Amino acid sequence: MARPRQPLLTRERIVAAASALVDAEGLDALSVRRLATELGVQGPSLYNHFGTKAEIIDAVADAVLARVDVSA
Repeated sequence: MARPRQPLLTRERIVAAASALVDAEGLDALSVRRLATELGVQGPSLYNHFGTKAEIIDAVADAVLARVDVSA
């Protein structure tokens, strides 16, 4: 299969999908295989953007913390 002109994945898209999965079903539902299925790719494709599942979880946590208003 030829490589698509536009990348199918970005770190932001992976984090958004992982966040949605965790929100909907909890952290235990998050696996690389499940996340890849949600994104319509094969699991190893995610490793081009993140080295481990733990890195994906850390990125999700960072994204959540970035949305917290701490201005008070």
